[in-house]
Amino acid sequence: MKIISYNTRGLGGVAKKKEILNMIKVQKPTFVCIQETKVEVLDRNICFSMWGSNEFDFASKPSEGRSGGIVTMWDRSKFELQNSRILNHAIWVEGVWGKEKRKVIIINVYAPCNGRRKRELWVELKARLTEKQGVCVCVLGDFNAVRDVEERKGSNENNRREEMEDFNNFISDLDLIDLPL
Repeated sequence: MKIISYNTRGLGGVAKKKEILNMIKVQKPTFVCIQETKVEVLDRNICFSMWGSNEFDFASKPSEGRSGGIVTMWDRSKFELQNSRILNHAIWVEGVWGKEKRKVIIINVYAPCNGRRKRELWVELKARLTEKQGVCVCVLGDFNAVRDVEERKGSNENNRREEMEDFNNFISDLDLIDLPL
């Protein structure tokens, strides 16, 4: 399974959509998860302009004005959707993947910058994922959080210590693996 996660910082321009289309043509992913679309209405035609064929489906959460917005697109020939949920700061897509029909959950996150709201997101995801023991899970996106102060340039360590602990606990409590990118 190949997954692309991309913070577009706005999807309004033709150039961004063309860049995503080219990336999909070259990489041939199963999933494309986009954060910060800044688009209030994201329809099938817009997603088609990025995917490039009709062999896809998608779930989206609109932006609030010119802030936020998330979309998850997938190859219908490789992934069969069973359930999707639009959460406050994430899109949850659940289904079966591949010929083996492996049960998977893909969660595309665009976390808020506010520490309290971010903590609420970690608690919500943790509660939902705790119910899904034995399922292959991928949580990805823009977490607006770091695990260590060295990951963020120009940040005061003391201001972020509690947020880092919350984020690290979220990852640890769910036995998630932070892939080195």
